[in-house]
Amino acid sequence: WGTDESFTSPDNTETTCSAKQQAGFDWSDLAVGSLLSSYDGFEFSGFSVSNNFSTASDDQVKSIVGKLTKDSSASPKISSASKDQDFSINDFQLATSRDADIRIVYSMADGTTCNSLASVSVSGTDVTNDQCGGATS
Repeated sequence: WGTDESFTSPDNTETTCSAKQQAGFDWSDLAVGSLLSSYDGFEFSGFSVSNNFSTASDDQVKSIVGKLTKDSSASPKISSASKDQDFSINDFQLATSRDADIRIVYSMADGTTCNSLASVSVSGTDVTNDQCGGATS
């Protein structure tokens, strides 16, 4: 339409990942109930560690949880710990207390914002980021 901004997909964005980041986080080294503030090169706000939402009886499987709000400035946030290092999350699993459409906001290195919408279910939804590569948060 001439007004939409174009963003690079994570597959076409050059980022440097640690082995742990490349494999994906399982949070196994974190204590259930602890607040998460930093982890493997990322800063977190609004998250705590919980037993996995899809396997609550398995104490060995963990998730991070946060409360979504209408006010995006108060919503959970993941940022690069290094302000000059961008990142690309390829996919993640998201669950909500009720089925809902969730807007995911990516702040990009150039100051723009890339948004995606995910229809999320109570049992969990695999969310694929196919358009917002190179985010800073």
